[in-house]
Amino acid sequence: MNLLKPFLKIVAEDLVAKFGDQISQCCMVFPNRRAHLYFSKYVSELFSKPVWAPDYTTISELMQNIASLQQADSLRLILELYKIYSAEKKSFETFDQFYFWGNMLLNDFDDIDKYLVDASDLFKNLKNSKDIDDHFAYLTQEQIEAIKRFWKSFEIEQTSKYKEGFIEIWEVLNTIYNKYYVSLKSKNIAYEGMVYKEVVNKIKSNGFTLPGTTYIITGFNALSPCEKILFSFLQKNNKALFYWDYDVSFLKNEDHEAGKFIKDNLKNFPSSLTEIHFNNFSDKKKKIEIIAVPSDTGQVKMIPQILKSRGISTTDQYNTTAIILSDEHLLLPILHSIPDEVTEINITMGFPVRSTPVAGFIGNLADLWKNAIEKEKNQPLFHFRNVLSVLRHPFIKNMYPNIIEDMIQKIIKFNQFYISAQELSQNDFLNRLFVKVDSSIAMADYLLNNLHLIAQSLSGNTEITDQFRELERENIYRVYLEIKNLKEIVNSFDVEIKVETFLRILRMLLQKLTIPFTGEPLSGMQIMGILETRALDF
Repeated sequence: MNLLKPFLKIVAEDLVAKFGDQISQCCMVFPNRRAHLYFSKYVSELFSKPVWAPDYTTISELMQNIASLQQADSLRLILELYKIYSAEKKSFETFDQFYFWGNMLLNDFDDIDKYLVDASDLFKNLKNSKDIDDHFAYLTQEQIEAIKRFWKSFEIEQTSKYKEGFIEIWEVLNTIYNKYYVSLKSKNIAYEGMVYKEVVNKIKSNGFTLPGTTYIITGFNALSPCEKILFSFLQKNNKALFYWDYDVSFLKNEDHEAGKFIKDNLKNFPSSLTEIHFNNFSDKKKKIEIIAVPSDTGQVKMIPQILKSRGISTTDQYNTTAIILSDEHLLLPILHSIPDEVTEINITMGFPVRSTPVAGFIGNLADLWKNAIEKEKNQPLFHFRNVLSVLRHPFIKNMYPNIIEDMIQKIIKFNQFYISAQELSQNDFLNRLFVKVDSSIAMADYLLNNLHLIAQSLSGNTEITDQFRELERENIYRVYLEIKNLKEIVNSFDVEIKVETFLRILRMLLQKLTIPFTGEPLSGMQIMGILETRALDF
C-alpha cells in the first residue's frame, strides 16, 4: 500500500532541518492535544540521541497565558454579571429570573470581544440610518442592513411596553459591559472572548513582551480576528513559522469551499513548506467507497465487514486505521461491534454524559422532586410516574431487586396516584432517596449522597462486566465532581438560587459534559470525532 507521508511528520522533518537539536527553542501551537502526541513521536524518530523537546500548547492556552487571565466556568461568570447588572439597573430581579437571559447576554459579550466590535457603538440607540452608516463603516453591507432592519422595528408608531423595556436595558448595557470587564479583570478571570480581546489590547499597547521562543503555528484553518492579529504580531517580530495542512487542489478552484480560509491564510501568513508537499489529491489515486445503510446502528454493524474486506488484520494496520464518528452517541455501539481480534483501541473523543444512565438517574430525581407535594410539613407525597421511573432505573432495581419489584407491583395493583415518603422507606437507602429538600445546597447534598451510595453498590453487582462497571463508576464520578463544583460556586456567592434553577443549571451542565477516555495514545485502532482529526493522517 502506497502510504502518504503524514503532515505532522513533514513538519517535524522541516523543523529538525531548521533547528536541529535546538528544537527546544520552539513552541508548537496546535488546534488540539492529539496533534502534540503524534508530532512528538515523529520528532523522536529523527534523533539518535536525547534532546530537549519543544514546548507544546493549544491556541486557547496560549491566549490565556499572554492575557494573564484564567477562563472561568459559565455559572461563576453569570453570577458576577448578575451582581453588576443588579447594581447598575437598580433591579430587584432574582437570580432565577436573570440566569437564562444572563447566559444569552454573556454569549453576546463573548461575540463582541471575539470579533473586536466597539461595544460603545453597538449599544447606542441607533434608530437613524445615518448613525448606523457612520458608526459601522467597518462592517460589511449585509451586516449594516441587518442592523437597520432590527432598529426599524422600533419606530415610534410600533413601540410597545416590551420594546420600551428592551431600549431601557439596551441603554445601560454599555456601562454594564465596561464595569463587568473591569470586575472580571480585577479577579484575573474571564470568558473566552475577553481573553482574546485582552491579548489584542496588550499587542496594541505594547504590553506584551515576546520571549525568545519561536512559535510554530501548525494545522489551523479558520482564524478569528483576534488570532489573525496575534499571528500578524508574531510574524512582524520574526517569532512565528506557519504550517498549513491543505491540498493545492483546494486553491486551483475558486469556488472550492475547503479552500476558503486556507487561501487567505497562505496569503497573509506564507507557509514554511512548498506546495510540493501538498499535491496529493491530483497525482495519487484515491479509493473512496460509499455504503448505503438504513440506520445509525447499521453503520456501526458494518465496521467488522469493512475491516475484513480491506484486509486490515495486523497490529501495524490497526495502528494506522481510524474510525471517525460524526455522531458521538455511536461510541458505545462501536465498542460492542469492534471484532475481538482488535485487542488495542484508543478512544480520543469524550462520551456525552447526557447519554449515560447516571444522567437519566439525575433527571429522574429532579422530576421526582419537581412533582412532589407536601400534604403536611415534612410529609411529602410523590407522583406515581416519577416513583416508578426511579424504582425501575437499573441503579436502584439492581440494588434491591426483590424489594423494588414488590413495591412496583403494589403501586400498580392498588392504582396508587400519590405515594407517601413513609410508604416508600422500605430500608435506609430508600429512606434517603424519597425525601423533599428545600434549598439548592440541600439538593446538591442529596444528589451527592445518593451518587456515593450507588457507586459503592456497583462493586457488588455481578450482572455487569468489570469493563462496564468501571465505565459506570467513572460516569458517576464525573457527575459527582460536577455537582460538587456547582455546590461550591453557589456557596461562594451571597445569592439565593432556587432549587428549580439549580436543577436547570445542572441539567445544562450535564448536557455539555463529556467523559474523557484514556489509553495508549499512539497504538491501536483510533476512534475519534471529526474535530480530533485536525492535522492528523491515517
